[in-house]
Amino acid sequence: AAEGVRVRDLMVPEPECAPSWRPIGEFIASVAARSRQSAFPVTGFGGEPCGVVTLARLTRVPPARTGDRIDSVAVALPHDYLAAPEDPAAPLAA
Repeated sequence: AAEGVRVRDLMVPEPECAPSWRPIGEFIASVAARSRQSAFPVTGFGGEPCGVVTLARLTRVPPARTGDRIDSVAVALPHDYLAAPEDPAAPLAA
């Protein structure tokens, strides 16, 4: 079904990202609570993607841990999961 489809065709044009160093509670209050996204790319200091965190995962963070950094609950992004907007989407489905 993804034959001929490019990654850009499936991407949110400008997703809200979660900086890896940002406190969880602050991110939830200022971004996640008002966002329509259910998953957020996590970015490193240079803006490079380094993981992903879902809204479901964020809502399971105990109140005592909301001062922890986003990267403490994010799922690391394996290198082979990176794709550019012009890349074909079919191989990603596999």
